[in-house]
Amino acid sequence: MFQTTSNFGIVVEQHLRRISFFSTDTLEILNQITLGYDFVDTAITSDCSNVVVTSDFCQTLVQIETQLEPPKVVAIQEGQSSMADVDITPDDQFAVTVTGLNHPFNMQSYSFLKNKFISTIPIPYDAVGIAISPNGNGLILIDRSSANTVRRFKIDADGVLFDTGQEFISGGTRPFNITFTPDGNFAFVANLIGNSIGILETQNPENITLLNAVGTNNLPGTIVVSRDGSTVYVLTESTVDVFNFNQLSGTLSFVKSFGHGLLIDPRPLFGANQMALNKTETKLFISANISRELKVFTISGKVVGYVAGIEANGGIAICHPDKHNRLK
Repeated sequence: MFQTTSNFGIVVEQHLRRISFFSTDTLEILNQITLGYDFVDTAITSDCSNVVVTSDFCQTLVQIETQLEPPKVVAIQEGQSSMADVDITPDDQFAVTVTGLNHPFNMQSYSFLKNKFISTIPIPYDAVGIAISPNGNGLILIDRSSANTVRRFKIDADGVLFDTGQEFISGGTRPFNITFTPDGNFAFVANLIGNSIGILETQNPENITLLNAVGTNNLPGTIVVSRDGSTVYVLTESTVDVFNFNQLSGTLSFVKSFGHGLLIDPRPLFGANQMALNKTETKLFISANISRELKVFTISGKVVGYVAGIEANGGIAICHPDKHNRLK
């Protein structure tokens, strides 16, 4: 039985065309929904009341309400292009998606209130990862993997998307994922082939600058930032690299690295997150898209176990009900 009061996460099982809800406390399955779409990524609203899941070739977004037992699909909407990476605006009004590598290449905004797509604009063919600033200024950044740049977009209060045309160097080769700090003043770019994390100062959207870049192990994909912004976890092909972030100087300092023992390749997921922290920030959950496992670690790197009965090979998201409380 799905428990709305429990701490939960959701993970994509792309090859099974299924999504699974799981408890972050007991590591048990809470609910599984098979819909027949080739899901890639998922995201949860900051109040944990709604989930969206995106599909690639089926060009479909599914909205699920989690306050019901079991969770209920409330909308299935076909977009104007395929959808891979997805993020949600901090006011929980819109989900924004970007295309993987299938033509046509678009960014699309979806309204939770209206249960439909609001705005669609063309994007470069090599855009693979998206992140929306959590401070409510409408800033959207996407990675351009072939250009080694990050491009700036905007979303207004009505969900309408705008391309500013502004681009900034990513600090490495083949940027593939991007994550903001909780205050929105900085963003970290995972440069997949360059094996580095670029640090962007984003407090002023009109003047985004690359501060520096630090090296990582091979194929950095997902970046997870602690609630206070001081700790940064980077999922690579074989390790989780841990850094301290100094917000005054804008610098990352390497702390340690631990092996995860999973088979992971972020490239087929086009920017979808494969790692997430639980609400208390004591556990890291990793969705391994090649070995199809959902493995759990303490933040120090000790293996906690697996979520049995889940063949994870897509994006993962975990409920953080106080994620954007300052905006409510």
